[in-house]
Amino acid sequence: MHIYAYKYKTAAKCIFPLLISSGLCLLRVIAIPLSKVLGVKDRIRIRAASIPKLEAFYKQHSQQPSQSEVVGLGKQCGLSQRKIQTWFRHRRNQDRPSSTKKFCEASWRFVFYLTSFTAGLGSLIDTPWFWDQSECWRGYPKQ
Repeated sequence: MHIYAYKYKTAAKCIFPLLISSGLCLLRVIAIPLSKVLGVKDRIRIRAASIPKLEAFYKQHSQQPSQSEVVGLGKQCGLSQRKIQTWFRHRRNQDRPSSTKKFCEASWRFVFYLTSFTAGLGSLIDTPWFWDQSECWRGYPKQ
């Protein structure tokens, strides 16, 4: 193998991450404004109040505490059970992705599958068995 051939193969491998990252950047530049044009609206989410004990429990133990844990947390923080449950519900809603983010992810999948389908179709369109199905069975069983 010639020394220059090795360099070109390495450069060819580097182009795929560049294509994917440029596609993601372009999609964000296009998908976010497109979501606004199409009327995708994000819900207004109430942020949970900053309560360190509840935040620590949320991150370390559970996002949905049991009734006994709610009672214990209420005694520790000096809040009612209802306020503890409301805080956990608001905190869980904070972690959910927005409608715009979901739209961007769906747009990325759409572009990926459309590109894959088009590339597959482009590679098969000039083959004889694409147009005439009997070509698939020519020479059967010795193919």
